[in-house]
Amino acid sequence: MTGEPIMISSAEDIMKALIEGNKRRTTESTVANEVSSRSHAVLSITVENKAKDGLNTEVRASKLNFIDLAGSERAAATQNRG
Repeated sequence: MTGEPIMISSAEDIMKALIEGNKRRTTESTVANEVSSRSHAVLSITVENKAKDGLNTEVRASKLNFIDLAGSERAAATQNRG
């Protein structure tokens, strides 16, 4: 999970990738949350569909981005410093 794209072909592959990514995240406790993320997480999913029409192949792609910002709680509420 170094930011390099990986090929996923099943729901099981997706779950393995998500579990591995979560293991690599850093967390700390704050006043507001017992477990608060200290690292950003970005998950980009690109889905491609290839359809052949005679001699031509049409490729359609969609991209979905999920972003979790580290410690996005209000600083005053968490009393987090540094």
